[in-house]
Amino acid sequence: MITNKPRKTLLPKPPNTRTRGISLPGFLRFFPDNRSCIDYLFWARGGHAMTCRLCGKPTQWKPLNGSSKFRSRCCFTTLSATRGTPFYRSSTSLWTWFYTIVLILNLTASPSAGSLARHIGVNSETAWRILGKLRHQFSLICAQGKKFLLGKQVYVENLRFRNVLSSKGRKTSSTHVVVIAVKNNAFAFAIPRRHPFYYRQLLNDLGVKRDIFTYDFDFNRIGKKLDGFKVHLMERKEQDNSKDAWACFRTGRALAVYLTRSFRKWPVKVNRKYMQDYLSEFVFRFNFAQDKAMMFPLLITNLERVTYCDEAEARAKIERFDHRISRRLSG
Repeated sequence: MITNKPRKTLLPKPPNTRTRGISLPGFLRFFPDNRSCIDYLFWARGGHAMTCRLCGKPTQWKPLNGSSKFRSRCCFTTLSATRGTPFYRSSTSLWTWFYTIVLILNLTASPSAGSLARHIGVNSETAWRILGKLRHQFSLICAQGKKFLLGKQVYVENLRFRNVLSSKGRKTSSTHVVVIAVKNNAFAFAIPRRHPFYYRQLLNDLGVKRDIFTYDFDFNRIGKKLDGFKVHLMERKEQDNSKDAWACFRTGRALAVYLTRSFRKWPVKVNRKYMQDYLSEFVFRFNFAQDKAMMFPLLITNLERVTYCDEAEARAKIERFDHRISRRLSG
C-alpha cells in the first residue's frame, strides 16, 4: 500500500481543448445565413422522416420563407423546426445560437455573460439566458451518458472548490465535487458536504459496482464508512494494479486536473445552484475531446425531437379554419 501522496509525474495531462472539430471560418462557410441554420436543424433532427399527423402518411415538407416553419404538401399543416428546443420562440436568431455554440466549444473555459454579450452583439440578460439554456443541454447529454457507469467498476476522487457562492449569493467555505470515471468516460457531480451519506446516495443512484478504486487519501477515509462498498486504494506502481483500474485512474485524474485548472482561471464566482450545469459543460468538452468533429452535430441531434401539437388541437384548428371560410362564403 502507498504511504504518501502520488508523484506529480504520475498525473496525466489534461486533454487539448483549444481546437475543435468545426472552426469559426468553417462555421461561416457552412452557415452563411439564418436560413441555412434552420434547414440544418430541421433535417438533422429527423424532420424529413416525419409523417403527417392528420393523415398519417409520409409527406414532403416545404420551407416557408421568412420563418422557421415547414408546411406539409398533403394537408398543409405547419411544423416549426425549433419546437422542443431552447431556440423555440426566441427573439434571437438561430444563426446567433449556432455561433454561440461553436464559440463555446472552441474556448478552453466557458465565457461569461458579459464577454459573450459584447462578442455576439446582445445585452447581458440575453447572453445570460443563452448560456443557461445551453448549459442545461450539456447536462441532459451528460445525464444520458450515465448509462456507461451502470454495473461498472469505477475510479472515484474528491475535489474541493472555493470560488462558489450559495443560492442566496453569499460566500461559502467550499463545495465538494466527486469525479467518477470508467475507461473512456468521466463524470463530475457536485455534493453539498463531504459526508458518507451523499457519497452512498450518489453511488447507489448511478448503479456502479461495489468495488471502487481510488488514489485519494481523503476519499479512502470516507470509503471506510460506506456501507456495502469496498474501496481499494491503488498501488504506486502501475504493474501492481489491473489494467482496467489504471485506465480508470488515468481518465478520472485527467478530468480532475482539467476541472481544477479551469475553475482556477474562472474570473467570477459560481453560484452553487448552477454548479452542476457548469460541471456538465466541462465534462461534455472533456469526454468528446478525442472526437472533436462530433461535438457540434451531437449537441444538435440530442435535442428533443421535432414534435407536433396534439391531434385534437390540430383538428380543432382545422375546424375553426373551415368555419371561418364558410362564414366568408355565406356572407
